[in-house]
Amino acid sequence: MARIVFLTALLAIATIRPAYAYIDPGTASIALQAVIGAIAVAGFYFRSTIAKVLGVFRPNKPKSDSEETPPPTESVQTGSDDN
Repeated sequence: MARIVFLTALLAIATIRPAYAYIDPGTASIALQAVIGAIAVAGFYFRSTIAKVLGVFRPNKPKSDSEETPPPTESVQTGSDDN
């Protein structure tokens, strides 16, 4: 009995039958969207780490006075004072 089961399993595994399978355009589109989405998520997730690593290789620029303090703004009065 075990020999018959073994030979049947061997015959089923050893013979090649066509699968008649295909990937339609919808399936390929979903797979492409999944890959692009995974790349986008990984980019957002590792953005801060990548910025820190790239910051090590960038030269430090001294800040000028204009970058440290914003220019003064003038207050604008409309002329209508309803108080």
